[in-house]
Amino acid sequence: MGKVTNKSVLFFFLATSILFLFSYYLTQYFHNQHHTLESEFVSLSECVDFQSVKLLNGGVEVRNFIETSPNDIWKKLDFFFSQSTYFCFVTHNDSVIYWNSNKVAIDNFRELISDNNIHAVNLPSGWYLYYGSKVGNYNIYILDLIKTGFLVNNEFLTPGFNPAFSSCNDIDLTFNVGIADYVIYNNNDQVLLCATIDSNNALHNSDNYVLFLLFFLSYVFLLLFLLQLIKMSELYKREPLFGFTVFILLVIIMRFLVTFLSIPTELKSSSIFANNIFNIPFTKSLGDLIINTTLLIICSVGLFRFFRKITTTPSPSKIILLYTSLWIYILVIVYVLYHTIFDQNISFFSGSIFKNFELFISVLIIVGLNISFYYVIVTYLNSNQNKKEPFFVSYIITFVGVFVIYLISDTPIILLTTTLVITFSILLIKQLLWKYFSDSFLNHLFLLVFLAAISSFVIINAYQLKNEDYQKHIAKTLAIANDSLFENSYVNIIDVIKNDERLKQMLIAETVTTDELLEVYIKSEYFSDFLNKYTIQITICGEDELLEIQPEGDVYGCADYFNTLIEEITIPVIDSTLFRFNSGTESIYYISRITLNNAGNRKLFIEFASSHVPEGLGYPELLIDKHSNELNLSEYSFAKYTDNRLTYKFGDFAYNTYFTVNKSFKFDSFFDYTGYRHFAISISPDGFLIVSKENTRLTMKLVVFSAIFILLALISIIVYLLMYARKAVHLFRLNFKTRLQTFVIATLTLTFVLVAVSTLVYIEDNSRDDLEKQLTEKTNSVLIELQHKLSPITNFKSEDPDFLHQLLRKFSLVFFSDINLYDNSGYLIATSRPEIFEKNLLSSFINPLAYKAIFTDNKLNFITEEKIGSLKYYSAYVPINLNNDRPIGIVNLPYFARQTEFTRSYYIMLSYLINIYVIIGIIGALIAITFSRYLTRPLVLLQKSLATIRIDEHNEKIDWNKKDEIGTLIKEYNLMVDKLEQSTYLLKHSERESAWREIAMQIAHEIKNPLTPMKLNIQYLEKSFKNKDPDFDSKINSISQSLITQIDALDNVAEMFSNFAETRFSDFEKVNLKTIIDSSVNLFDKKNNVVISITYTDADLFTLGFEKDILRAFNNILKNAIQSIENSENGEIKITAKRDSNFITIEVSDNGKGVSEEMKSKIFQPYFTTKTSGTGLGLAIVKNIMNEIGGKVSFESNTGQGTTFSLMFPESS
Repeated sequence: MGKVTNKSVLFFFLATSILFLFSYYLTQYFHNQHHTLESEFVSLSECVDFQSVKLLNGGVEVRNFIETSPNDIWKKLDFFFSQSTYFCFVTHNDSVIYWNSNKVAIDNFRELISDNNIHAVNLPSGWYLYYGSKVGNYNIYILDLIKTGFLVNNEFLTPGFNPAFSSCNDIDLTFNVGIADYVIYNNNDQVLLCATIDSNNALHNSDNYVLFLLFFLSYVFLLLFLLQLIKMSELYKREPLFGFTVFILLVIIMRFLVTFLSIPTELKSSSIFANNIFNIPFTKSLGDLIINTTLLIICSVGLFRFFRKITTTPSPSKIILLYTSLWIYILVIVYVLYHTIFDQNISFFSGSIFKNFELFISVLIIVGLNISFYYVIVTYLNSNQNKKEPFFVSYIITFVGVFVIYLISDTPIILLTTTLVITFSILLIKQLLWKYFSDSFLNHLFLLVFLAAISSFVIINAYQLKNEDYQKHIAKTLAIANDSLFENSYVNIIDVIKNDERLKQMLIAETVTTDELLEVYIKSEYFSDFLNKYTIQITICGEDELLEIQPEGDVYGCADYFNTLIEEITIPVIDSTLFRFNSGTESIYYISRITLNNAGNRKLFIEFASSHVPEGLGYPELLIDKHSNELNLSEYSFAKYTDNRLTYKFGDFAYNTYFTVNKSFKFDSFFDYTGYRHFAISISPDGFLIVSKENTRLTMKLVVFSAIFILLALISIIVYLLMYARKAVHLFRLNFKTRLQTFVIATLTLTFVLVAVSTLVYIEDNSRDDLEKQLTEKTNSVLIELQHKLSPITNFKSEDPDFLHQLLRKFSLVFFSDINLYDNSGYLIATSRPEIFEKNLLSSFINPLAYKAIFTDNKLNFITEEKIGSLKYYSAYVPINLNNDRPIGIVNLPYFARQTEFTRSYYIMLSYLINIYVIIGIIGALIAITFSRYLTRPLVLLQKSLATIRIDEHNEKIDWNKKDEIGTLIKEYNLMVDKLEQSTYLLKHSERESAWREIAMQIAHEIKNPLTPMKLNIQYLEKSFKNKDPDFDSKINSISQSLITQIDALDNVAEMFSNFAETRFSDFEKVNLKTIIDSSVNLFDKKNNVVISITYTDADLFTLGFEKDILRAFNNILKNAIQSIENSENGEIKITAKRDSNFITIEVSDNGKGVSEEMKSKIFQPYFTTKTSGTGLGLAIVKNIMNEIGGKVSFESNTGQGTTFSLMFPESS
């Protein structure tokens, strides 16, 4: 039955692999047929047509609303668009009077067409279909998002198609018909928009995770098929190590074929394999990492299955191979785990792992590595060896191997040190502790804690080293005072600018409009390559022209002001017209003074400012493009010191105003101080820079351990349920200790989950209430200050925007919150965070819900949760009244600055809870194990006593003094022991009489058998003598020989009975079983129809006994085996000898007729035989001999298939 099951599993693995491979190619075929470039374009066109019809119908309804009741627009349109994803704007005389979202920024509505038709427009926030219509003085614009597109690309802002239009993000949209791959028309056969495909990422090479999953599963099941095939083969049975080596070679060959032959080509060209992310040999892409981690798991499972039940006697070469393989494997696990974290820009607290693909895969990789590590550790810890090597050998092999790796490679020392510590720990556990771990649940719990601790240590160190690398990068970037690339480029540009005739004409003209055009012209014509890095401001100074400096309002001569700046605080560079401000580490600031030839007395002053530090407050992560080289300083602080005195600081860390350099302080090195990790770098002979980052809290370090432990525990539970799901109904049939442990741990787990969920819900609600309260208080404080500063103002539209901007920025630094100011029409007047609006992440219109709450519902404040991309934040709105009864505007505090802090505090609290519950859970599990052992100890003792109770031996009573239920049970047991001894005495007496009676009858029968022919022979001889038979002499010789034979038979019966009854207590001698087996085989190896083969695992097999008795036992066993084969022409007897723990096991197998089921129980009884001849004492004598020397004899037999006798001899030390 076992072989059938194994073959079924083998067939299942192969069939499943073929099925998945077939599914892969079938899916790929249909994907290529139905997702070609043409089909994707056609699908997009059809979706555009369908959405256009819906949009047109919606536009007609909105038009009817405005035609019938133009005075009630807000209420009707809000209701109409409440269940819609459309964006709607309504203007009246070019003023926006209705909008339902502040996500779409439209700079000029005049550019949109109002012809009652569908058009497309490319706005900074993406591509849109829109319907435009004109009703009198009203203009209606309804937009439907086709594809998002942001000026910034990061984890919060990711471009992509609206699923209602397309799922292929490789399609680009354009209005240029000349470069288009496909043109989409509207219902008037006018060009609506065009589509192109990104040539660097063709459609058929797009990430198709379904295809990858199908191929991956086919690959995995094929490897499982090979593993099962080798496990079933004779190769494994003869030499497991060689079989496992063959499996590893097959795995390597298959991986080589997949990697270097690019199988399959479609997947190898996709980004999951094409993007080189990791600095791991043979593992550069995410797909490689997934496959190689899975291979580690399969090889570990194979190792476990091949060697979990094998006892080995390793040679010196095998010992070296064992421990070398162990530390190399641990180094591979540590190396892969380290680079999984170090080489990716991921965080465990960046959000849901199911929304972040890289984070999700990384978590799976971490879990997979731990599963692989678990099987390897379990296999090693449970391995048995007949010979013990010296204690220190394994440590020397490990240390020498790791040291060699240190000498020949650039592997980080932290990884090599970690490998040594882990390997030494496992060796110590194996040598000193593991033998005391008898509880399987305790073993598993210990290993989970051990694995979680190792993984968390490696992950935390990877994060720390990664942060330190970035900290160094920040310091070196901030230490750069100039931009050599810009200075060299400027030299090539300046002469062209001086001789630009068009620029001269612009300078001669004296209108504001011309100045604006001139600024646009210079930026686009000469400095377009630097617009992403520098903020460029151009000032034209004429003779005697004045310049007002905001927000102070001071007035200076324009040219004099810039000339004074240049002469007093700038440093000349390689060109005489360019000057660099000694602005410090936080920014690079240049000013150019250009006098054009023949352009009058007007001069150009061009300012180039590039700052590493974001102005104002907020969340810089949202404004940083992941493809740019901007520094992310959100978690860092830095300070500049000159002559040991603080001259500039940024961030939260409280630097000392005076820094004393001591001997422990070194440049280009890290040091810890007041909970921060600092890196110092020299930037001048008398100045240095310190970049600081807060050390990871202990709770956050522990939460990595807790999270990994929880994942491993959940996987253990799932695997247990899957493996034993069919036996779940038998839970109550388990032993008492297991049931007690299960229910205690399950109760603790359920309680922890319920308490944790309730606590988190309470904390989140309470934190939200506190946040809203803080936001309300801060908003009111800002409102009071603004009312004080802006009290003379009656209309924001007449105020200088620069003045309001500087004022809001100043207040934002005071109140640590960004501030937006809107007028009574909902339009943005000023902001402390202009980058949000300049990059069109929000429109200049207020959130319509807030506008309606303030001006329609007359609320004093309004707090709501808003969203930019995938980032959510709270925002508060209050009306601002100055000298009017009606509000003249709205003050808005988007809680940009505190949102990250709120999220961080939430995760810190969550980490506290996770740590507490995991630690309590582990302690609870240990308590459950301890108490279950304590409570079940008397039951275990009683069980052992009952299991060892013997009728023919003295049985010990159990000493228990407690008068509880267990005491009552033990008392009954002790009474039973007393009664049993009495019954045993009577039974022995009865059995002894019965046995001797049976033996006497058998002896009488055996003696009577030869006596009858003896009597007949003597009577025949007597008759011949009386009759004087002439042949009397010959007859007497013949009868004499017959009588002698019968007498010998009687003597043999007497000797056999004597041997069976004999009991000796003399000292045993040391006997070589190999010599005895060879002697016995030589005696019986005379049959032509029987082949006897012998297999020894060791050269010498010694036991204690009497050589004559043991030889007699083997003779009887071999004689029975030969007799059971009878007249078979292909008789075969196999003898195998091997060591097993402290015993030597000899197995004698034959292919004879076997023993029937009804005969098995009688086979060792004296005088029982199935043969027509013989005494029936042979096997009884064998058992008697084995019992006498402290051994055991047993057998297995199937009728018609043969018999195997197993003789277990105690090994002689």
